[in-house]
Amino acid sequence: MSSLERLGWNSFFEQQVRDGDERVPSALQWSRVVEEQRGACRVAGEYEGCVEISGRVRHQARSPADFPAVGDWVGVRDAIVHRRLERRSTIARAAAGAAAEQQVMAANVDTIFLVTAATRDLNPRRLERYLTTVWDAGAVPVVVLNKADLIEDPARACDDLRSRLPLVDVVAASALGLAARATVEDALSPYLRRAETIALLGSSGVGKST
Repeated sequence: MSSLERLGWNSFFEQQVRDGDERVPSALQWSRVVEEQRGACRVAGEYEGCVEISGRVRHQARSPADFPAVGDWVGVRDAIVHRRLERRSTIARAAAGAAAEQQVMAANVDTIFLVTAATRDLNPRRLERYLTTVWDAGAVPVVVLNKADLIEDPARACDDLRSRLPLVDVVAASALGLAARATVEDALSPYLRRAETIALLGSSGVGKST
């Protein structure tokens, strides 16, 4: 597996490169955006480091959503982004203070863990809204019931969620203690595939960072 493939490169992006774009320079270095910065971004791949956005890319952008976002694949030459490849999936939300404009949070995500806590945060209706966001994005959702150690019967809680969300995988998780962490790894390992990209969505305090 090449270094690009480990970052998520596949035939979807390869075909776009083969099709070419006569408006951009040749011999671009293909890299993935890993961090957005004001007026620039940091990339990893064939070129690694901080890059700026070319005037042509800026001029062609019809909205903020057209600019490179975290997860995008871009063509770089001389530390300048000259092309952004089309996205396989897009996680977006309404931009603050802008009517009908979208802010891209992440691009080209394969699986999204919808993290909720087995506390008062557990809200099936909120999860349903998250699911709509994930399906609209073109990604696969997995509900993670975190802090499962706080309830007596995590399995039953998962079954209750499955009855409300029949088309979605639901797994319980707890990071309390080494044994619990091993259980988390077992529960999530089927979704941690090589060369695939995972994002986490959930309210503050549900344990996404953990």
